[in-house]
Amino acid sequence: MKNNSHNGADHTLSNVKKEVQDAFLGKYGIHGVGIKSSNNTVRLYTSEESDDLKAAMKSLELMCAPFSLELVIEEEPKLH
Repeated sequence: MKNNSHNGADHTLSNVKKEVQDAFLGKYGIHGVGIKSSNNTVRLYTSEESDDLKAAMKSLELMCAPFSLELVIEEEPKLH
């Protein structure tokens, strides 16, 4: 994982979301990454909170700082 110092103009909620998405989407059961700008939160979407995801949460929280991280448990959308 790359070192994210979050200095300067690159340290926006959208940029942090993109970094998390690039690093974690498709891993640990994460099927979506979003933001909730009203409370400066990065949202992770997963169908279950696996042990691997629990172990990765500290790294995810550090990557998101100073923004909050919220885990949303919901089924992955299906194509019909």
